[in-house]
Amino acid sequence: MRSADAESFDAVYRGGGVFSLPPWDIGEPQPEFVRLMEAGEIKGRVLDAGCGTGSLALYLAKRGLDVVALDFSPTAVQLGRRKAAGRQLPVVFEVSDLSAVGGHEAEFDTLLDCALLHALEEPERGRYMRELWRMARPGGIAHVLTFSDELPDFVEVVKGVGPHRATGEELLREMAEAGWRVRSLERSTIIGQIAVKEMARALEAEVTTRIELPAWLAMAQRPW
Repeated sequence: MRSADAESFDAVYRGGGVFSLPPWDIGEPQPEFVRLMEAGEIKGRVLDAGCGTGSLALYLAKRGLDVVALDFSPTAVQLGRRKAAGRQLPVVFEVSDLSAVGGHEAEFDTLLDCALLHALEEPERGRYMRELWRMARPGGIAHVLTFSDELPDFVEVVKGVGPHRATGEELLREMAEAGWRVRSLERSTIIGQIAVKEMARALEAEVTTRIELPAWLAMAQRPW
C-alpha cells in the first residue's frame, strides 16, 4: 500500500482527519466470521490480514487458536497489542504492508480478510492476493469479506471517493489469477458504523449508528 494511504488510515486510529472514529472498528468481530468459527471453518494457525485493533484476532485467540495479526497502521497494531496484553491472549501483532509482507512463507492454515481488500486498488489488489496465497500452506483456506458492487453511494459522501466495489466476476478472476481455487462465493454483509457528521445527516442518523452494507464472502483454497 502507498505510504500516503497507510498514513491516512493511521490518522483515523489516532483520532484525526474527517472521521470521528474508525467506521470499520465496531469493537467485536464481524458476524460472518463468528459464524465461520462456530461452524468449524477457522482452524490451525490463523492469519488476520488487516487486523485493525484486533477484535477478530482476540476473539479467535480466546477460543484457543494460534493467531498472527497484520496491519499497516502502527497505531492500530499498538492498540491491538495493548488489548492482547490486558486480556493475557498470545496474539502476535505485526506492522506490515499486506501487498508486500515478506516472511511467513506457507505458514497459515486459515487466512482471514475482514474488509481489507476493498481498501486497495490495482496494482496493490493483485499483489495482496498473491501474498495471501504465498503465506497459505498447501491446502490452506482463505475467507475474504469485501464490499460488493451494490454498495450504496452514500458511503462516498465525505471525500467523493469510496472503497473499491467488486463484482462477483471481478473477485473470482482476481483470486484465480493469484492461484486460488475459489470454492464458494456468496452475498453477505459488513457491519459498519457511521463515523462522519456528513454521512449521519445524509442518513438522518447519529454518529456511531451501525449500518449493514452489502458484501461478498469468498472462500478459496491454495491447491495442494
